[in-house]
Amino acid sequence: FVALVVTALFASLLAFAGPAGAQSPVSPTTNRIHGADRYATSVALARNLLGAGNPTDGIVFASGESYADALSAAVLTTANRPILLVGKDSIPASVTDFISDYKSSMAAASPTVYFVGGTESISAANMTALQTAISVAGDTTPPTFTRLSGADRYATAAAVAAVPNIMTATDNLILVSGESWADGVSAAA
Repeated sequence: FVALVVTALFASLLAFAGPAGAQSPVSPTTNRIHGADRYATSVALARNLLGAGNPTDGIVFASGESYADALSAAVLTTANRPILLVGKDSIPASVTDFISDYKSSMAAASPTVYFVGGTESISAANMTALQTAISVAGDTTPPTFTRLSGADRYATAAAVAAVPNIMTATDNLILVSGESWADGVSAAA
């Protein structure tokens, strides 16, 4: 009986092995990029985006408390301008660490730093604190700090779209609902 079971197992293994020379499918490599919360995840994504580079184009700040401004802000990102999430009245430690790590590389680049959303998204005091954290004393080419906002999420999205060199006359527009985040996430890329 044991010999019969062993023979059956061996035969089934051979059946699954496939023909000689067959190649197993290659799975794509996955890399989970995450942090302890949405703020740390935005920093982890920014560091991954930059790789060995630096945020020489600047940084985009958006609210981590509401999705609408961050979705609109996605179009401002480049390989050298990541998006970081902040609170209305707070700067998470992970964001402070990111700024500390990269502020000297931005000092020589004259980057543009965008704050997307009005004072209900990122307060004036928090914007000032972020500007202070990024600024380097004696920098001869300091960053340009720009707030992009409107009366509501739709006007803020229009303000982002109006940034020079973001859209051209030949670009196509993608219109998504401002009432839900799912379509905007799908279209952001």
